[in-house]
Amino acid sequence: MPDLHMFNYTFLQDGPPPGVAGLLPELRRQQNRLQLYKQEYPSIYGSLEQAAQVQALQSACGVHSMEGRAVEIAARNSPPINDAEKAMAGYRDALFELQLGHPPVTPCCLDLLRLHGLLLARSSEGPKGHWREQAAPGKMGPEEIPQAMEQWEEACQPLGATPPALELLLAPCLLLDFLRIAHFAPGEWRMSCLVARLLLGQAGMLLPVSWEEQARKYRSFFLAAMGQAGTCQGYWSFIECFLGVLYLCGRQAEKAF
Repeated sequence: MPDLHMFNYTFLQDGPPPGVAGLLPELRRQQNRLQLYKQEYPSIYGSLEQAAQVQALQSACGVHSMEGRAVEIAARNSPPINDAEKAMAGYRDALFELQLGHPPVTPCCLDLLRLHGLLLARSSEGPKGHWREQAAPGKMGPEEIPQAMEQWEEACQPLGATPPALELLLAPCLLLDFLRIAHFAPGEWRMSCLVARLLLGQAGMLLPVSWEEQARKYRSFFLAAMGQAGTCQGYWSFIECFLGVLYLCGRQAEKAF
């Protein structure tokens, strides 16, 4: 059965610890500035998003030495040849589906399975568009995943219908429990990046740079917070790391203006 502590986020109403409390107003001001930049400098903002696509492919797939090919694959100017390029093309297709929103991608089981199918469509990896089917040491059994994901989907419903500050705290909690379920193999890291983007979008956050690049840099901090999962402190540690990465993404974007 899923951990009874999962999907219970009532502790958020008690108020954040100092580290998180200090980040929240900074993020609100930063998001306001990014919104202004998007309106007043659309060409610069668009160029940022275009460059972020290339960085996202490289960081999500761990192929930093292939920038030239990443540029071509992001622009659809050249078909993928080897496994690394096929992985980048798969991530490009899933990311495009997420950003385009036609059809809309929401935090629900059907949409996540659809993204996973796109992610691996060009790859020899499998299974595609299915939950993990094999047991993994220290992870939830595959027979438990469908029920856990139904509960996760239900826990996502308040996104878009709660105060912005609470949404910004809820999104990393949902991502942490998504990671704890560990339902995709292969493609778990790439799917976690897509789900982080999805949850941030649901919370109304602008992200004109590569989340994947910053998340990979601070992956060890995320993993350390996951080691405390199941406790309020574990959630708060993960929230602080998540918001810190979002703030760094905003700082990187602001350098262009």
